[in-house]
Amino acid sequence: MKRLVAVSIAFLALVAFINAQERRFTIDDLLKVRRVSDPQVSAKGNLVAFTITDMDRAANKGTTQIYLVPLNGGEVRQLTNDEHSSATPRWSPGGEKLAFVSARDGEDQIWTIDVSSGALKKITTISTGAGDPVWSPDGKWLAFASDV
Repeated sequence: MKRLVAVSIAFLALVAFINAQERRFTIDDLLKVRRVSDPQVSAKGNLVAFTITDMDRAANKGTTQIYLVPLNGGEVRQLTNDEHSSATPRWSPGGEKLAFVSARDGEDQIWTIDVSSGALKKITTISTGAGDPVWSPDGKWLAFASDV
């Protein structure tokens, strides 16, 4: 019962706060909100890779980049930074690399990035594109999807 009362009070406080605002939430406000998604914990359990999408209203598109943060808290580090999106980060079994999808050269392809050095390597060059990377358990191979 105490929990219901506490939740009800919190809800009423939130409604009162929203109603007290002089300005309503607009589409411009929504477009300024950064979208965080696809968290992936490293095999060692010490880092989380995730994506943030920033919207560009003038270009009518979002651009997604990959970020890292220590699992126990700390500074967020941007891992990719390109005009094209980088998404679907997947850890190598040893935790030293991430495979991801990016259209840096036109069509979506699989890339890897060394987490410590930032060194990039293009893995696929498929005319129809590649996506959804999955590492083999030994880290020697990458499986992926392709539109054929």
